[in-house]
Amino acid sequence: MSDNPETSLYQKKEVKAKKKHGIFFKLGMVILVILFVLILPIAVFLIYSAIDGINPIEYIPEGHYAYVNIESAGQLLQKTLSVQTLDSVLSSPETAQLQGAIRSFRASPFLSSWWFGTASNISLDIAAYPGNNFLVFAKLGFRSAGTRLLPFILKFKADLFEDLKELKQLEENGINFWQYDLGGGQNIYAVSYKDSVIVSTSKDLFFSGLSKKNEDEHIKTLRKFLKEKKGGTLSVLSDVNYFTKDTPKDDSISNNVVRALKFPEPAKVDLTLDYKDIGISGLCKWDTELEGLSTVLKKQAFIPGILNRLPKSTDYISLINMGDPQFLFQNGKDILGSSVLQSYNSANRAARFVFKKSIDDLLFSWMGEEIGVFEVKQSEVPIFFVSLKDEKLCRQAFELIYTSFFVDRNISALVDGIRIPRINFPDILTSLLRSFDVELPSPFYFIEGGYLYLSQSAEALASMMNDVKRGNLLVKTENWKNITRSVSPETSVFVYYNLENQIPSFLRTNEALQSVLQSFGRGLVSIRFEKDKTLKFEVYAQKTEAHSLGELAAFPYENKTKLNSYLYCGKGVNNVPFAYWTSGVNLYALNLADKQLKSIKLDDKAYLNLETKNGIVNSVWAVSARGSVYKTDYNLTVASGFPILTGEKLNSSPAVIQDKIVVPVANKPVLLYVDGSASFYYSDDMNTRLRSSPAVYGKFITAIPRSFDSYMYVFDDKGKIVSGYPKALDGISAVQPILYKNNSYEAVLTEKGLFTLRPSSILSGNDGETYSIDLNSSCKTQPVYSENLKMFFLITDNGFLYKIDTECNIIDKIPLKQKNAADYLISLIDLDSDGYDDVLVSGGGNSIYAYNANFSPLNGFPIAGTGVPYLIDVDGNGKSELISCGIDNRIHSYTGVSK
Repeated sequence: MSDNPETSLYQKKEVKAKKKHGIFFKLGMVILVILFVLILPIAVFLIYSAIDGINPIEYIPEGHYAYVNIESAGQLLQKTLSVQTLDSVLSSPETAQLQGAIRSFRASPFLSSWWFGTASNISLDIAAYPGNNFLVFAKLGFRSAGTRLLPFILKFKADLFEDLKELKQLEENGINFWQYDLGGGQNIYAVSYKDSVIVSTSKDLFFSGLSKKNEDEHIKTLRKFLKEKKGGTLSVLSDVNYFTKDTPKDDSISNNVVRALKFPEPAKVDLTLDYKDIGISGLCKWDTELEGLSTVLKKQAFIPGILNRLPKSTDYISLINMGDPQFLFQNGKDILGSSVLQSYNSANRAARFVFKKSIDDLLFSWMGEEIGVFEVKQSEVPIFFVSLKDEKLCRQAFELIYTSFFVDRNISALVDGIRIPRINFPDILTSLLRSFDVELPSPFYFIEGGYLYLSQSAEALASMMNDVKRGNLLVKTENWKNITRSVSPETSVFVYYNLENQIPSFLRTNEALQSVLQSFGRGLVSIRFEKDKTLKFEVYAQKTEAHSLGELAAFPYENKTKLNSYLYCGKGVNNVPFAYWTSGVNLYALNLADKQLKSIKLDDKAYLNLETKNGIVNSVWAVSARGSVYKTDYNLTVASGFPILTGEKLNSSPAVIQDKIVVPVANKPVLLYVDGSASFYYSDDMNTRLRSSPAVYGKFITAIPRSFDSYMYVFDDKGKIVSGYPKALDGISAVQPILYKNNSYEAVLTEKGLFTLRPSSILSGNDGETYSIDLNSSCKTQPVYSENLKMFFLITDNGFLYKIDTECNIIDKIPLKQKNAADYLISLIDLDSDGYDDVLVSGGGNSIYAYNANFSPLNGFPIAGTGVPYLIDVDGNGKSELISCGIDNRIHSYTGVSK
């Protein structure tokens, strides 16, 4: 024992320090060591699975006509499914089943889940070969840990895939692989190899893909392609000759050009896909043995001057900017086709006979390099144009044509102060134009700014000229700037369309293409030929909103009060339309027909609801925050015995049940019932206070007070809790339950997104099945049920609208335009009187969107407004208008909604 006091003190401190590491510390350390021992091998295995991989392009055999690189299969799938134009493409009866499968898959909540995104974020390399064969490399990365473990799992669980009768495990050449029988003698072969899964429809390709190839020219081409690709959703390297070798041997110009071209190098194409737009760009090298065609295609593209002269009302333009007609005819005789050349020769002979001039002298001598057609929204008649390389010769040619005995001149058209001449072309010219599918027997025409414009409509020409003179040009609009931002204005062939105002003439007879472009209503195509025998092309389509509906005369109504409630609508005596709302302590009634406004002042903040039958207002009910209750008729005439004073604090709108109202008491866990005879009573107690209006279904009231201990209550019209209730819920709910199927079933939605359908306890002996689905997202918007569709509609907080059937199957799902709004509201209205509800969604701003039962956007929406819109006939023409109120307190009345 030491006599040194300092040493003794040090030892004591050391002992005390050691005492701090007690049993719990030691237990924690043991647990950490065990976890480390368990996790470390897993982490090492995952890292090994990620780095022990292959480069797929080094394994792809030669002979493919297309190679596709997809950076993320999951993102491609999600983006492809989000493009609802796909529904239009698959709308035929033959593809209806596929369309339904795609919609169901799109609606599935796991598609947007975290684990699906992680599991599907794999790259794909696909090679397509003649004979409808393909070879796919799915590069899994660390996910290949699962495929590496599969052989060991099968040793202990040999019957893992026994339900897949068509799937067999085989061994050949010392390689274990899987074969799936598709029927009809077709098979798919698959194997896991390092960090990849290799799949093919050809056994020879399959085994060839298992061996690394030498660094030959074909692999160098693939490597260069991947290095230079733009990084879109999907990239393609393709042998164009494979697709052009079977071009029909007819006499059309386009097929003549295709047959004459050869493509010495694969074409490169990048696809960028998103919900709002689609972009395709690419380039390819070309060659031809036809010297004239080569001369035409090698002509360097430049910016067409017409693009700076188009009026802002242009809905469609198609132009060719590859040389003047004289140049094209001189160099394109080998590809113009016999019918065009025959028409040209006939016109040439006739021109020499009638005008003593050749077609070259009469027409081609003054025509420039830009030729095309466009339409303006004021007219459905197209306007043809041609640039002028010599305006003086053009005018002389027209004067010469006028002097002909065969041509009639008429200059009587005067439109908007502009005199527009008209000419009746002789047959020699109309027949030549018809060979190019141009029908202009007697056009109006105008020469201005180096261009000749021709149209069968003088109004279209006048509208175009007035816009141009005022400087109202297409290139100045935001629509044009947005869609051409990433596209070069230098072009050889150019097409632009805008479907917001009308359907261009080239689409009016093509319903399939109209359907496809309905969602992507604005787009362009640009093809550019360059001197180095390169063809570049760009395609861009942009999603657009539907057409706006018209507003009834004298609307919107400028409301001078700020609404504290939703707008309510109904009809009074003689079908007079009324709108009702509250503002502060006041209740208002507006006659929508003559704009007369009436009001009643309550003693505190006012809340209201309507008692209606078939759209007719039986009573207007209003309550104040101090507990005063009013009952009036449609014209705010107070009923006998009202108002009454209840002395209760109220803070929500009343619910109407038969001839009475039900409203939660703000500071008590009860409901207040007030009937038409001005008497009131209370419901049975709930476990806590209800802070929002209850829901009404026939003679029953449903309510879920928001609480950590959530219960669902059902009350009868006397305020008594129905036997079998309250029922405990699986989580907190911010919305009220729904009763359906004659109150035999109930629907409950929790805040965490668990949607449950189960038998209600209202009917005794109701032993039906219970269904549920987890939407993997929080939900605070009141769901609704459509009786005629037998469907539920609900919105998740992350901005998706769901359609769910009565067995909790998700039928469809779409993203809403109003993302992450806190005030979503769903309304069901049969807008087109087809017997089925349409779905209207407000929230997140001053817009109401509408969809039909298949979630296709309805024309005319969005409209201005928030809350619940109403269909009511305002002008008495027998057709209902759609009434809405905006966040600016303006009341709108939209026409053209219902049939």
